[in-house]
Amino acid sequence: MEVSQRTSRKAEPLIITFTVLALLTAAVQSTKSLCETVKRFKERNRTLGRLQDELEDLASMLDSLRQVTNAKTSMLAFLHDPIHRCSHICGTFEQKMEAFNQNSVKGLRDWTKMQFMGGGVHEFIDTIGGYKSTISVSLGINTMHTSKVSHQDLQEYDEMAKDTAYNLGVHLQRIDDKLAQSTFDNACNSDIRVDLEDERKATIQFLRICEDAKSRVKSLINRGSSQASQNTAEEVCKMASEVPSQKIYSIGEVSASGGSDQVVVATMAGSFSIEKAESRANSAQLLGAMTDETLKHRVEDHYV
Repeated sequence: MEVSQRTSRKAEPLIITFTVLALLTAAVQSTKSLCETVKRFKERNRTLGRLQDELEDLASMLDSLRQVTNAKTSMLAFLHDPIHRCSHICGTFEQKMEAFNQNSVKGLRDWTKMQFMGGGVHEFIDTIGGYKSTISVSLGINTMHTSKVSHQDLQEYDEMAKDTAYNLGVHLQRIDDKLAQSTFDNACNSDIRVDLEDERKATIQFLRICEDAKSRVKSLINRGSSQASQNTAEEVCKMASEVPSQKIYSIGEVSASGGSDQVVVATMAGSFSIEKAESRANSAQLLGAMTDETLKHRVEDHYV
């Protein structure tokens, strides 16, 4: 029984990884398929142009996440439902576009009038932007777990997580408002309510990812500050411990005159102190603390 449980625990991360990778593949395909549909209908419509840009960025982010082979199992498990939701919402929106196109008068398609989950195309663009930003935050979390990042990078990750969390909070409030309205609106389609509930669940997961990112950044910044303080303290202690071991030579006054050469040198001193030095009548002085080798070179330069 114990062997079976251990085997099951070891296999669980692999199952999660393969499942999420399969979902990522499906999400990439669904996103790219919707992007092609948008491109087909776009013509000169600026709204669809914005949507195409967001979808291309999202597909790129999903591809990047799919290439991360060293991602933590916990992060992949956390992304399971949101990625599945991403695949579903892109596929459903593509179907809505095809239906709207068929029901529109040729040449008079106003895509801003197309409704999706109780909102329009602009809200869907914001939704896709939230998915894209959250996946970017997830990639940042993985980078923080697997690589050493600078203090500036940590601050940028923190700002990105905060911005994403704010936008997701706005998105969540819109969903809650629609759900509250649907309670009193008998005409509200039950499928729309189910979609909103699923979107709400995915958005809450995304917010948790952002909170995890902010917590991770805070931990790394605090750890870096503590390490810097420790290094400073160690350097101060090292300098303090070296001071007593240094020999200090102190001389009151030295004087040279009459064309003489005077050498007052310490080759073993940590520091050298002379209160007054005086040289007169073409005399020369060599004063201070220096190594044996330096003293030898100075003498050779002067006399040889």
